[in-house]
Amino acid sequence: MHQDVKTAPRPLASLTPLPPRLLRKNRLQSLLTDTLFILLIVAAPLFANTANAEKVSAKGSHSNQTSSSRSLEASSTANKTTILPFEAHYSARWNKVPLRGVAVRKLTFNANNQHEFSFSAKTLAAKVQESSQFSWQRCSPRPSAYLYERKGLLKRKKTLLQTFNWENQQVTSNSGKTSSTFDLPEQSTDKLSYQLAIRCDLKQGNTVLDYQVVDKKRVKQYSFKIIGEEPLETPLGILNTVKVERIRDANERQTFLWFAKELDYLLVKLEQNDTGANHYVISIKALHNSQVTAEQ
Repeated sequence: MHQDVKTAPRPLASLTPLPPRLLRKNRLQSLLTDTLFILLIVAAPLFANTANAEKVSAKGSHSNQTSSSRSLEASSTANKTTILPFEAHYSARWNKVPLRGVAVRKLTFNANNQHEFSFSAKTLAAKVQESSQFSWQRCSPRPSAYLYERKGLLKRKKTLLQTFNWENQQVTSNSGKTSSTFDLPEQSTDKLSYQLAIRCDLKQGNTVLDYQVVDKKRVKQYSFKIIGEEPLETPLGILNTVKVERIRDANERQTFLWFAKELDYLLVKLEQNDTGANHYVISIKALHNSQVTAEQ
């Protein structure tokens, strides 16, 4: 008598569980990659923005050709020194390896000429938030408050809060454990809003890119030089860009930035070469809720 013999199905190789050692290794690699993304994106002197166009019109019923010409000139000047709200998303690569996570730069307007410029980067392993509250005075941000926060599994929490007293020309810097107050020179900016001034200066055709930036305990000089114009292929298309280099006292690090002329000189790429052949690139991924246009 014939009987069917039932055999247990062979397990699929893809369903075979990994050894605990390999699981721990994979989780650690993922954690390190997430943390590296945060560290690289924060280390870069990123981005900027520009121009909320102010409409200038000749008032009165007796306007003539001279007043119209002056109005157009005033409008052109205003367009070159004002700023537009935007939200830009960026991705990163380290030594040609894509890193997980996304960084976002965002500019919003509040009442009474108050603006907020913010940066955020988040992965499973770490989170960074940075913001600047400021007023805009013809291509120069005048900050009232600056906040930086970093949290992560492999890095201890870091916080920095700075308040700016322009009447007394002093800034108070509080890191949670220590607090200091020092002099605040005119035209000084914080570590985030100075990036807006770069874009505005490029838009006006300025070639001198020097900024006084308030650091944790003192004011530092940040300087850049224009390398030239260069077409750049991006997820947004091929853009005509101005390439800029950060000027440093030491030669161990090189930082290059590309600003897109079609996007009102929005920063679309940053490249940094460190000692030990380390190389990373931050590139624009998407542009949301933006009013920046080529013609301002």
